[in-house]
Amino acid sequence: MTVSSAALRDARKGRPDIKMLHDRHLDVSIRTTLTLEDDVAQRLEAEARRTGRWLRLFVNDLLRRALAASRRPESRPFEVKASALGLRSGLSYDSVGDLLESVEGPGHP
Repeated sequence: MTVSSAALRDARKGRPDIKMLHDRHLDVSIRTTLTLEDDVAQRLEAEARRTGRWLRLFVNDLLRRALAASRRPESRPFEVKASALGLRSGLSYDSVGDLLESVEGPGHP
């Protein structure tokens, strides 16, 4: 069994590690080490004992529920609703220069 130097350092500091399995294929899984803060580890262990469940199963269930709850509802694409604003009487789009001059005044930038 191979133990990383980081895992040994954490174990020496008294930080609890939880090892979890990630299913990648029907017959293959990957083990991941997660270092927990002391207060979180104590609460997880206490709740797992209280419910009579294995810590690994309890943590996986909590993570699944938290991830499901954090999903954002699917958003609809932004849609612009166009409205016909019309043009004031006496103005025309035929000459942009004339239109700007009549709206902004003579000598517009």
